[in-house]
Amino acid sequence: MSARLCSFESTPPIFTPEECGQIRALGAALGLRDATTDLDAAGTQLQVMRRNCKVFFVKAGTAGWEWVFERINERGHALNETRWGFETQDVASIQYTSYGPGQFYAAHFDNGTKTTERRKLSISVQLSQPSDYWGGALRFWSMNQPMFASKEQGAMTCFPSYLMHVAKPVWWGQREVLVTWMNGPERLR
Repeated sequence: MSARLCSFESTPPIFTPEECGQIRALGAALGLRDATTDLDAAGTQLQVMRRNCKVFFVKAGTAGWEWVFERINERGHALNETRWGFETQDVASIQYTSYGPGQFYAAHFDNGTKTTERRKLSISVQLSQPSDYWGGALRFWSMNQPMFASKEQGAMTCFPSYLMHVAKPVWWGQREVLVTWMNGPERLR
């Protein structure tokens, strides 16, 4: 497997600080809930992927969110075209995610179950300023080296959904991000 297929990329900001503020205001009205993980064949929560954060899923076409979807789709497709070359479709939903003190998402992959098998690219967009929190790094194991995504406000980090990653615990403050996936018509082979 080539290095480009086992790596991530953090872009310069795709949203301005003002736009991140607008998105956070939209997020504040969502009614975030405790996050869960995928289910196994018996319908039981997969415990291997422990997570402790608040989330809300926003579907494409939701009033007020159209411009957010458009920007992520535009940048995600462009980056995929130059970097990975997967066959991808537009984002169907965005997970607004909030990590407070002690909250995290343990090491995991974003695909591999029946409901996630068509995920090709995972995308994380940093909404918080780096000074809004301590800890909370998005960490990857890329080519056997631990690496960290950009914490710059508005930056987008994109990576193949099969790349192991972890949202480290937040020790102080609040980390807010948008998380989404670009699916393909078929699962990766």
